[in-house]
Amino acid sequence: EDLIWRLLARRAAVEASAAARSETRRSAADYAEEKESKRSPEVVQLLRALEVAEVQRTAAFRCPECGDLVKKRPLLRFFSERAEKGGEDNVLLRRFFAQPCHRAWLEPRYHQINDARQIRKELSESVALLEELRDILPE
Repeated sequence: EDLIWRLLARRAAVEASAAARSETRRSAADYAEEKESKRSPEVVQLLRALEVAEVQRTAAFRCPECGDLVKKRPLLRFFSERAEKGGEDNVLLRRFFAQPCHRAWLEPRYHQINDARQIRKELSESVALLEELRDILPE
């Protein structure tokens, strides 16, 4: 625990780290608070305070649904802008971005989708499937 106190005293990116969430949506304070943890209540309290301060400081840049930090320019926006400028060579993506409904996906609440590494591939496959279904299903 002595090492934790020394790290917390340095304040080097501690606030951001305290506010970060794991894949299971838990913060450093959540982990420190577990029964199995040997962290003192003071450490938990300080981590919680740092977490709250960081979330408040960065509130304008957070997802309204989950509280994650959201990129200023997500990948999907980049691809959308490229399509608008005529730079998209994938015909499926050109058709997707030509539809006004794609703009809803650019909202911060969909950051986990529009920042996915494989978003171009996933969109291409989804558009192809939807177009195929539209063509074979009776109206």
